Amino acid sequence: MCKRNLALLAFVLAILPPTAAADNPISIFGKLDADVESVRSSQPGAGTASARNRIATNASRIGVRGSKDVGGGREVIWQLATRVNLNGAETGGGGGLFTLWGNSRIGLQGNFGTLFLGVWDTPFRQAYDKVDLFDNSHIASPMAVLGSIGNGIGAATTVPTAAQGFSPSVGGVTVASTGFYRRQKSSLQYWTPQYRNIQFKLAYSVDDPGSRTVAANPSLWSLSATYDREPLYLAMAYERHQDLKVLAGANVRGTDTGTRLIGGYRIGAGKVGVVYERLSFSTLASGSTARNALSLSGSYRFDDSSLGAVYTHADDLSGTVGTGANQFSLRYGYVLFDGAELYGQYTAIRNRANGTYNFGDGLNIATSSGATISGLGVGVAYAF
Repeated sequence: MCKRNLALLAFVLAILPPTAAADNPISIFGKLDADVESVRSSQPGAGTASARNRIATNASRIGVRGSKDVGGGREVIWQLATRVNLNGAETGGGGGLFTLWGNSRIGLQGNFGTLFLGVWDTPFRQAYDKVDLFDNSHIASPMAVLGSIGNGIGAATTVPTAAQGFSPSVGGVTVASTGFYRRQKSSLQYWTPQYRNIQFKLAYSVDDPGSRTVAANPSLWSLSATYDREPLYLAMAYERHQDLKVLAGANVRGTDTGTRLIGGYRIGAGKVGVVYERLSFSTLASGSTARNALSLSGSYRFDDSSLGAVYTHADDLSGTVGTGANQFSLRYGYVLFDGAELYGQYTAIRNRANGTYNFGDGLNIATSSGATISGLGVGVAYAF
């Protein structure tokens, strides 16, 4: 993965003629983000430390994007991006500096909207971005709870593979890819133009035989409707997974669904957000299980500083007592100059007796059911 992503970026830059930048603007973009963290679990499990210090690279990334006018108000658009490993210990990719895929696509844009193929965040995930305080990464992100049923699996990004390392069972289901926080590969997306501040997005991910490990037919549908006009933001999102996880036993087929209602409001230098989420999963034991979640957030900016807080609650899975959790997160940021920020963050996830929620985005730690896990981090981020 490392060599492949690096080669792609190098190839694109190498083949550009000298006049390319003038005729067809191409930009290099990215974000470098790392922090020093102290993380702790009240129930670490046998043979594991209850606390440890580490450096996290978070969602550091780099990419190139460009477009070409083809006339008639249309243009070809493209983007190649990759996650960047700043600590030498990235667990989600193949090691090295460049690791997981970032949002990458090739498509067409015009008065009709935007149509593209590639690897891209689903509309279900994108709809939340407007009220997010943590760049959908970091230990303090509510994505530890939202889009997940526990076991630190909220950041699943590919169609089914046990090699992702997700082995716990929930209600007779071997959990391989149950997350709703997805950067989906092999996908086709269409975004409508904005009309009176309203926009619709639709994504379809086709079966990928190279990732299929069982006699199933994986697919994904994701859609969102948003209204975005300051100071108000409203969104509704729905996502349906077919055969994205492996059911134990002979019956390998299963359907999972997610629904989100999102609201945001800006008041001067402050803003508030609310998210309601319902996830439903097919199982062998009971046919299906579901859980509801609610997240409340608020932030305020003064001079070069900002403060933010998020509270997230997940109910128990239906038919399974004590599987819920609460998460509380705080964030302080100080702008050094345009694009650069020093920040501090704190979070605590309090699982109920059978709850297994953990930090998201590959930042999970060794723990056991019912644990309270917490983390404190100080870092720096630079976006360009």
